[in-house]
Amino acid sequence: MTKYFEMNIKSLLTNPYLIFWSILFIEFWVFMWAYVFGNEVPLIEEAIRTYTAAAYGSLLMLSLSSAAVTIASSLLYSSKSIR
Repeated sequence: MTKYFEMNIKSLLTNPYLIFWSILFIEFWVFMWAYVFGNEVPLIEEAIRTYTAAAYGSLLMLSLSSAAVTIASSLLYSSKSIR
């Protein structure tokens, strides 16, 4: 990897917009899933644990994929000027 890509990736990972959309906005949906959409989950400890694991698993995939798409598209457009 070139020094340019290292600096570009570092600036992308510390970008406040990327952090907001890929982490904090998804955390909003975690709380919505847990407290609003999960009202009808039976109060059995195993059901709550399974429901919470499914919520975190699904939303983790959304969070990581949104960060990956942002980084990939930014690197694609920024690397065209290297040529």
